[in-house]
Amino acid sequence: MFDKNSIATDIVGLDLNKQKEESEQLEDNSGYEFCSAVFNSVKDHISILDESGNILETNDTWKKFAENANAKPEAVNAGTNYFTICHNAISNPRSTDKEVNDAQKALEGMQKVLTGGLESFSCIYPCDFNGRQRWFEMHVVLLQSKQKGLVVIHRDISKRIELERQLIKKTQQLRRFKKQLEAENSYLIRDRERRKDPDKIIGESDALKYVLFRVADVASTDANVLIMGETGTGKELIASAVHQASKRSGRPMVVLNCAALSENIIESELFQKTLLKVNSSGMLKGHIPAQRKPMMGALR
Repeated sequence: MFDKNSIATDIVGLDLNKQKEESEQLEDNSGYEFCSAVFNSVKDHISILDESGNILETNDTWKKFAENANAKPEAVNAGTNYFTICHNAISNPRSTDKEVNDAQKALEGMQKVLTGGLESFSCIYPCDFNGRQRWFEMHVVLLQSKQKGLVVIHRDISKRIELERQLIKKTQQLRRFKKQLEAENSYLIRDRERRKDPDKIIGESDALKYVLFRVADVASTDANVLIMGETGTGKELIASAVHQASKRSGRPMVVLNCAALSENIIESELFQKTLLKVNSSGMLKGHIPAQRKPMMGALR
């Protein structure tokens, strides 16, 4: 005989178990869909590898990048061995030394993370994208799962590299301006000292008195004056005295050390020199003719 109450209880129990299984399955599917949506929404290029280097999953961002770069689709698809790609780049005779070194470094870094030698690995490398160079930062961490593997992330840092280059360029310009200002400041200090104490030449000998007489004689003219003497005899002081006694004393005195100039550039420095105008990157490219800009020399 059958107990009606027992049968009803069993049926209710079966229905509840079935509902629980369906609910758990629905939750699993919902969780997978959510994780997949997050995975494919990330702007970084991400691949999941097993411990042998085989690609288990690649997000849509990396797939779209490979497609736009005219790369082979299988290069980022599941089943492709990422370690083999690195080995091929190393052994490819058309690879540059830089490409070989980058591939070797990436391969060694991933293997060290797998074996526990490194907690994580990062490197920066260039990539040609449709004729334009872009920069990426590769970051590798261990896959936090029962299955041993790696998470490989490639982040586009081209804008950061460009900003760093611009910063370096601006810093170099500021250093040049600083040196120029320091030189001009030093010159102005010396010129002020000359104006403040024009009677630095002290002496009672007939020879010196004659030199000072000649200084006063030529200072009132526009004649060119040649001052000769051994090192340390005060040629610059005599030149300063001529300048102070002349009608040009209200204007700055330009001092130029001709002994420090080579024969090739002394004429252009004294009379007229030509500057090469560089492009916006601060460099002259071979296929772009340099623009020449004339500049007045020290004696013009």
